[in-house]
Parts: sequence; structure tokens; C-alpha cells
Amino acid sequence: MKRSVSAFLGIAVSVLCSTARADVVVSPFIAGPSGAGTGVNASFLMIDSDWRGSTVAWNESTRQYGTDLSASGFAPIGSFGWGTGLWGRADWTTINQAGSSAPIISTVNTFAPSIMFGDTCYNQNPTFGFAPVPINGMAAPTACPGAAAPVAFNANNWTSRFNGFIRVTTPGAYNFSVGSDDGFFFDLYGGGGTKLSIARDFLNSRTRQDFSQNLVLSEGLYQFELGAWDRLEAGFVDLRWKLPGATDYTLIPAQNLVASAGGAVDLPGTLALGAAAGFFGWAARRRRPRT
Repeated sequence: MKRSVSAFLGIAVSVLCSTARADVVVSPFIAGPSGAGTGVNASFLMIDSDWRGSTVAWNESTRQYGTDLSASGFAPIGSFGWGTGLWGRADWTTINQAGSSAPIISTVNTFAPSIMFGDTCYNQNPTFGFAPVPINGMAAPTACPGAAAPVAFNANNWTSRFNGFIRVTTPGAYNFSVGSDDGFFFDLYGGGGTKLSIARDFLNSRTRQDFSQNLVLSEGLYQFELGAWDRLEAGFVDLRWKLPGATDYTLIPAQNLVASAGGAVDLPGTLALGAAAGFFGWAARRRRPRT
């Protein structure tokens, strides 16, 4: 009987181990000690809200987004009478690529000691203090008050881009979360061409998303790009991390955000990748009413 019980327990432990969420080991883009940072590069673009250049795919019959314009029943949102403004990752890429023909009416290039920005509609509404939203069973910390966006972005249809390096000084298991309204992508680059991504394409309610697995990071610099967009009403974006042994996400401090790292090259063709860049998932339906 004892042998049977032991065998049963061994099988049970094996099953539990096989179904447990495993951490992902990611080596640094640039390994070793580095000087403290002061922040990263940030750019904001606002387009004319009457722009009809959206190439995000939409199926009017099923009222669903898609990623393949050649698929049956799908057409660019910009081809519909109501399809003004930006609607997703494909439009972010169009607007932010070099030589874009999109009608950009306001541009701000700045430096961000932390990544927590919201437009006027978001910041001035007391109900938009980002009510706790579960992340892996935990409540997300408040994103506001304290968020601020350039004065130029008091309206709709704007994109943001942040790029640089995240400086890790304490090895261990980390995670990252992005709060956003309407959508975002976050790409993290490690050594040997490693790229990990999370994203929410199209238009979404205010929410927060993290990696489905913790990332085991060692001392060094990890290159990243964060892009976000908002079409109508309140918009915001912030980037947080969960330190080894912590239970809450906190804003990444300025000393752990590095704008450049000596001879390190810029992100390897991320803008050229466009909407084809990999991500974990996206919303299936359009959130806001037609305008």
C-alpha cells in the first residue's frame, strides 16, 4: 500500500509541475553594470480626426476586426463612411513611419523620466483614476493622479512612442504591465535576438496587461519599444514592473530608464515590421460607437 501511495503522489507532483507556469530566462541586450539613467525618449503625434487612411481590417457583417485585408468580408476601416481617425496597430505604424503622409497636426518630442501619460479627458475626470483591474489575480495600482500629457494632446486621435533601455541591477524574476486606453504594443529585446511582446490591438476599454510568464532577468540593459494610441474620449498609457519578490506593480523609476547606451543600435527594424509584429492577443470587437 505504501508503494502505491508513493507512486500516486509522485504522479501527482509530476502533473502539477508540468502544468505550473514556468519562468522565461532572458539574457540582457547589453550585459553587466551600467550607469543610472534619467529617462527615455518619448514622442506624441496627433492626426486630423477626419483622416480616412485607416488600414485596420473590419468585417461589417460579423462586426469584427481582422488582420488580413485579403480575407473574405474584410475591408479597410478607412473605406467606410464612419471610418475616420485611427483604429489600431496598423494605423500606429502608418502614422509613425518615416515620410508618413498622414495629416499630423501636432507633434511633441520630449524626454520621459517615467512612463505615465494621460490626455486631458482622462486626467480631468475623477472617475478615470484607473479602478483596480486584476492582473494574475492581483489588483493593479492606481495610474492617476499624477499622469500628465503634453498640452498639445487635449483632443483625440493621438499616438505615443517610448524607446530606450530598461536597466536591471538586481537579478531575479520580473514582470511588466502596460495600462492603456485604447491599445498598445510593448516589445522587450534581450541578447541573441530575443524579443518578447505583449499587446492589445484595435480599440479597447481601459485595462492593464502583463506577460503571462515571469521573466528571469540578469544585470544589464534590456532594449524596449512601447507604442500606444487613443481614438476618442479618454486616453492614457503607462509602463510598470514587478520586482523580484514583490506582489505589486510600480512605475519604473528614472534611474532604471536609459535613453541610449553608447554604441547600442536603435531597435532592429520594429517600425518596418508594422502590424505583422507578434503579440499574445487582441480584442475581437470594436468598443466605441460609429462617428
